[in-house]
Amino acid sequence: MPGDTAATERIDEEPEPMVVTFKSRDEPEFQKPDHDPHGETCAAAAHSTASCDRCGKSGVVPTANLEYASGFVGGPEREVICEDCA
Repeated sequence: MPGDTAATERIDEEPEPMVVTFKSRDEPEFQKPDHDPHGETCAAAAHSTASCDRCGKSGVVPTANLEYASGFVGGPEREVICEDCA
């Protein structure tokens, strides 16, 4: 709305970063079961490799979080940061 300084300030503000927990592909949820050594686990399929935009720490995070942070599902693009940088 013209003249609404509160709305203008909200637009100019940097969006809150997406804080994520980086996991290792060595964690049990990403391991294939012995009886099915082919394919990909559900957890692995739902995660992507990424890195912290501030310190560079890397690992796997839920793909949905990365899609949200990138702005693909609406909203502004935002940084992806680790819990240590939050």
